[in-house]
Amino acid sequence: MLIASFDYLGADTPRQKTIKIGEESKRVKELVSLRSPQ
Repeated sequence: MLIASFDYLGADTPRQKTIKIGEESKRVKELVSLRSPQ
């Protein structure tokens, strides 16, 4: 319970999480396209 409530209090809103995940996946895609010449 303590951990769950702490995570809830410290967590970003779902929208912020979604935005963060989107930015991370963009970065990963850019890195992959840079590494593998097409």
